[in-house]
Amino acid sequence: MSLYTYTKGEWTDGNDLPKWDDSEDFSAYLYRIGYSPSKLCVGSEHGSCIVLYESFDASSFYAIVAPLGGKCYEVFLPDFPSMMLLLKDFGPIFSALNI
Repeated sequence: MSLYTYTKGEWTDGNDLPKWDDSEDFSAYLYRIGYSPSKLCVGSEHGSCIVLYESFDASSFYAIVAPLGGKCYEVFLPDFPSMMLLLKDFGPIFSALNI
């Protein structure tokens, strides 16, 4: 998975989240890095989508972005404004693709 950070509208390569072990269940990984398995899906879970997860302390967000429903991109969102900007900037595209 390609890794990125989206901070208040600015993209950077990589993020500081611990790596996901391929043998680890995704829910276990989320819990290990401090994120709730509850999610918000913008788009279609079976196609193009942005799936958002919130940290247990509600201070940051983690997104899985699948533009074509295949390859996924991991995006760390360090704060609430960054999460809202990601949804504002890219959410409509994913919603429209699945109408």
